[in-house]
Amino acid sequence: MILNVVTLPDERLLQKSLEVEVFDKELSAFCENLIDTMYAKEGIGLAAVQVGVLKRIFVIDIEEETNGPLIFINPVLRSFGDKEAREEGCLSIPGVRGTVERPALVEIEYQNAQGLKQKFAAGGLLARCIQHEYDHLEGRLFIQYAKSDEEKEAYDESLKKSGMPPFFKQASENKAF
Repeated sequence: MILNVVTLPDERLLQKSLEVEVFDKELSAFCENLIDTMYAKEGIGLAAVQVGVLKRIFVIDIEEETNGPLIFINPVLRSFGDKEAREEGCLSIPGVRGTVERPALVEIEYQNAQGLKQKFAAGGLLARCIQHEYDHLEGRLFIQYAKSDEEKEAYDESLKKSGMPPFFKQASENKAF
């Protein structure tokens, strides 16, 4: 089943997700729906919060780097290595892209849909995608990595062109960030 992807200004995108405690058929079905939605929206990753569910779950499938979809539940992430600046986009912020600096390598511990603990290290696009999706679980969006006022203004302008309200101007007025 294809789920609805929430977009800015939905405030759930800025909330920290909760640990998954029950591993059952319902969770497995939700993970499959998350994967189906990621494919339908032509993404390479999707977090549960992006479909309005505040649970620590994300899925990834990068054709060149994974053998099918990966499911990450209750992940613990450690990033390391030199930082690399690359362009990113997000299904919850359609039409907006920006350069984000992230560590080149990650080590991640997580549970699969059956609750079994897993661990591996990744580099390249997979490492970047893992960090991007993990940020969603922490209530952080890639545009929040903007460092300069010029970058923030450019993001707000891109959001406006995509039919969304400004993020940084609104945040500074609300003193939320």
